[in-house]
Amino acid sequence: MQKVEIDILRVAGEMGIAVEAGPDGRIVGVELRPCPPVRGFETLVKGRGFAFAVPAVMRICGVCHAVQGAAMCEAIEGALGIRPPREGLLLREACVLANRLQSHFFQHFLVIPDLTTGRAMEELQRDALNGLDKASALLQIFGGTGTHPMHLAVGGMARRLSPEALKKAEEVLAEIQALVDSFAGRFEASLEGSPTARELAGIPFPAPYLATDPFYGNPSRINPDLIGIQEPSGNALPVLYAGHPVEAGPRARLAKFFGFDDVSLLGVQLARLRELPLTVGRLREILQEIDPDAPVRLAEIPLRAGEGVGVVEAPRGTLVHLVELDEDGNILDLKIFTPTQFNLAVLREGLLGAPAEVAEVAVRVYDPCIPCVVH
Repeated sequence: MQKVEIDILRVAGEMGIAVEAGPDGRIVGVELRPCPPVRGFETLVKGRGFAFAVPAVMRICGVCHAVQGAAMCEAIEGALGIRPPREGLLLREACVLANRLQSHFFQHFLVIPDLTTGRAMEELQRDALNGLDKASALLQIFGGTGTHPMHLAVGGMARRLSPEALKKAEEVLAEIQALVDSFAGRFEASLEGSPTARELAGIPFPAPYLATDPFYGNPSRINPDLIGIQEPSGNALPVLYAGHPVEAGPRARLAKFFGFDDVSLLGVQLARLRELPLTVGRLREILQEIDPDAPVRLAEIPLRAGEGVGVVEAPRGTLVHLVELDEDGNILDLKIFTPTQFNLAVLREGLLGAPAEVAEVAVRVYDPCIPCVVH
């Protein structure tokens, strides 16, 4: 037996992994160790008003900011028994999808050196950063800022999208469309000559999928009572669904809603790549549907005690917020289950039997978000 400890680089946050390999070089034991301390955002918001909670939970992460805010809004609105205007929901979905583009481009930048080399690597990384920059510009138009969008609000959105802003969003999205059309094809073509990609393509990594919607999120497709906590991994709590590890994220969404059937480790990365044009396409639909003159937020927010569920399809998968409010709209309790909590459980079991040398890149293709998992 041989035990190897690895500091996982090029992921969102700090993480270590220890793998034990048998005489044949295959993994027989796995320890996943998210390194940062638990930061206690669920406790931080208790006793505070819901207006504080939305910007607070967005500070959990510098990558998944908008989706955390949107899930918090959805949960509070459910507890209050309200529903934002249609245009507010469309604009909120646009923020979530711009955040997905940001995150996907960033992850591609981080994983490209594992899968290709030389001039192709340099050009693809450059284009990934360009895509991240354009996605941030798009989120700034929709949400007011390129990170932690300040226009996300309970009851809808704090500001409308003006005709001028709508035109600018269409221009930026056209630039992203052109970039994605080139980037996705060249990245996938580069994998044909990659020894690492061929190895990942030969390693099956199947798991039941968890996904509620191809784009935004649907709480009717998940039962929060079936989410169960596993033994800790470092400072994180992996979670199960219905007693089993489930994979959340791009592959789960593509498999459930678009028939994607690649169950290899490489399939996780290919799904993220193929989700880029789908996301751009949905954003184009939203821009065509939005009426700049329509209201985007409820005029009044009634207060009452209640419980609510917020479910948003974050870049890495299904994000769940469970909130309880008192009669004044203050937070009594908050529980957050993040996509990486689901995917840590998949990694912990799925890596067993895999070649030890792929452990690091296997973690990286699942794109763990460590700030979110130690919230």
